[in-house]
Amino acid sequence: MAKDVVIKDNALINATYTLSLTEQRILLLSIVLARKNNQVIDHNEYLKIHANDFAEAYDVDKKNVYRDLKTACNTLFRREFSYTQGRTIIRSHWLQSSKYHEDSGEIEILFARELIPFIELIEEKLCYTKYFLEDVARMTSPYAIRLYELIIAWRSTHKTPIFELQEFRNRLGVEAHEYPKMSDFKRRVLDLAIAQINELSNIQIKMVQHKKGRSITGFSFTFVEFTTKDERDPNTIDWIDEQAQTSSKPKRQRITEHEAAKLGRPGEEWPDLLKRIGSKYHVIFNNS
Repeated sequence: MAKDVVIKDNALINATYTLSLTEQRILLLSIVLARKNNQVIDHNEYLKIHANDFAEAYDVDKKNVYRDLKTACNTLFRREFSYTQGRTIIRSHWLQSSKYHEDSGEIEILFARELIPFIELIEEKLCYTKYFLEDVARMTSPYAIRLYELIIAWRSTHKTPIFELQEFRNRLGVEAHEYPKMSDFKRRVLDLAIAQINELSNIQIKMVQHKKGRSITGFSFTFVEFTTKDERDPNTIDWIDEQAQTSSKPKRQRITEHEAAKLGRPGEEWPDLLKRIGSKYHVIFNNS
């Protein structure tokens, strides 16, 4: 069975924007469904997403999907993204219009004219990024999805350039007032994102901090990609679900992020904690 494919122009991958988890999921699923249904994406035709499709794609409880879709449909209409073209900064809304049908639990979205070239007829261009929806579908941190996209765009080299700190925050969608302390930014944004990418996606990543004096000025990443979840580099530390490799091993206990934090040792960061407890516990992260 063919997998659902997300394709974006790299200009959109590198754009600056802030979206909630549900808003990101709506955009990704709309791209997938349009391709699957051979629907032309243009500024005159609405794309439909039913609650059942959303629940199936992201394996979430359908009873909450109706509420979440309605809320996100309204907020997404007001969201913007910005990107650079030469020395020009261009800003645009994501949508021209949106509809929510109370009776059917269905939304319809009409993409903004400025957005359409970044998601339509992408294969005709040179600079685009393609990945499977399933590789981000189980992530519950919006930062994890954005970081995954920024990293997988460098699939040809398996390493990213250095992302300067402020630009990196902008691309991840971290607002100026959020996590001004580096310790909070790393703990609440990067550590959670890295943990979810390493546990739930088709890549394993390693972060490198870049400093000027004692201050962190940027980050870069190296990564290994697996064609299937069972094909892992034996030289790579694997703290993902070992049950995927050995079905005879006991099922891991599901615990919340708060419960996992209580198991941490003094000074232990999230990636180290999750590596240590990963064989016994499966951590369910809070939605952001």
